[in-house]
Amino acid sequence: MNIKYDLVIIGAGPAGYEAAARAAAYGMKTALIEEKELGGTCLNRGCIPTKAMLHTTELMNECRQQMEEGIFDAPPVCDFRKLAERRQKVVDTLRSQVEDLLKRGKVDVIAGRGRITAPGMVEVTAGRKASDGRKASDGWNDAANTGGSVRMQGEAQAAQQTGDGEKTVLCAGNILIAAGSSSAKLPVPGADLPGVIDSDGVFALTEIPEELVIVGGGVIGVEIASVFSTLGSKVTIIEMLPRILPNMDRELGQNLALILKKQGVEIHAKAGLKRIDKADHGKLTCVYEEKGKECAASADKVLIATGRRANVSGIADDSLGLKIDRGIVTDEHGFTGVPGIWAAGDVTAGSPLLAHYASAAACAVIDRIAGKESSTDLKLVPACIYTSPEIACVGMTEEAAKAAEIRVKTKKAVMHGNARTVISGAGRSFMKVVFEEETGVILGAQLMCSRASDMIDEFTLAVEKQLTLKEMGCIIRPHPSFVEAAGDLFRL
Repeated sequence: MNIKYDLVIIGAGPAGYEAAARAAAYGMKTALIEEKELGGTCLNRGCIPTKAMLHTTELMNECRQQMEEGIFDAPPVCDFRKLAERRQKVVDTLRSQVEDLLKRGKVDVIAGRGRITAPGMVEVTAGRKASDGRKASDGWNDAANTGGSVRMQGEAQAAQQTGDGEKTVLCAGNILIAAGSSSAKLPVPGADLPGVIDSDGVFALTEIPEELVIVGGGVIGVEIASVFSTLGSKVTIIEMLPRILPNMDRELGQNLALILKKQGVEIHAKAGLKRIDKADHGKLTCVYEEKGKECAASADKVLIATGRRANVSGIADDSLGLKIDRGIVTDEHGFTGVPGIWAAGDVTAGSPLLAHYASAAACAVIDRIAGKESSTDLKLVPACIYTSPEIACVGMTEEAAKAAEIRVKTKKAVMHGNARTVISGAGRSFMKVVFEEETGVILGAQLMCSRASDMIDEFTLAVEKQLTLKEMGCIIRPHPSFVEAAGDLFRL
């Protein structure tokens, strides 16, 4: 049975479901195809469950600090099973809100794997549904621990198949590929041993590992290290590059390394993993090379957090001629070059692997399809890391500006005198701005402080509107607040 749509979207992560809701608001008849759960990796196996755990561990750290001051008389103890239950409750709540959003827009949500077979045609291979009384984990969306299934709605319900693997063809004037990304495999011996997990596998753990080795000191690696070191694991990070957070401002990585080491995390930079062995006592041994010497780290679990890859396998027939280069190649508007076929989010080549960027890029595509002009600046993307303290940055670093031969200066506000920082007992905290030496125009900012993720938008706006230090200094900020420390940056 062929069903005609204005738009078919493959993938229901932040790019897909936001695009579907926007298209529906424009009056487009829209179908959204998802083979796992609504919300994609971010909601179900990434950003949201990680932040739910980080929230708990931040509370634990605050309580321990208060205990050291004699305010509390016992350290907090985490019930890991209860933490997992709460984490899943958060995920289920947010997933149900996505379902409601799509239902209100009358978007047809279809369970299965989508593949573009010809211009304007998407073949859907149905997965088993969890609507017959079974738990979701028994059905097609078996990555979910609890929660309901994605429902088929509207005309698509007429095409619902009764068996796993049945096929339906959807026809559409436009197709948006928003299939996201998956954890990259590390080509080292032993990477397939039991106990070696990727970021998805973190949320399948039923107990806190006594020893955890994390391969990769990027965003995922440092956030998981922060969680499990607080929960009591002996955590070791092995990073091939010279420092953790290698793609960010040098000072951010250096300061975070000091904080993590104070929490008991061992960090080995410029260290290359050679292999993972199964030890006689049942544990794993990570063998790595550091400073020309072969070293080893013991672990109950080994987390591979060395990057992600675009989900492009089998997404379209080769005859369509989609260009693939570590993702689907598009122009600046998300157009693939094949009439009627667009892509957005992690699945595109060179895309920042950030949920908020994916949503913005996908909505910009929908605006273009609808003949509207998008006002979103897709070149300016804030990034956040939810360690304690948080890290957030936007725009240029000093190193990048100098590499571009731009004469810049920096100003830094250390927050040890900020009232809220003193009250909260936060450790190393600062804000830094990068600005043109001659004009004072703000080019970038790096924050490492409490609530950095909530405050970065002020700096993003400054960079977007090319505001100067003087112009930003005109704002009265509330006292006491974390953001009032920004006033120290903008005083001439």
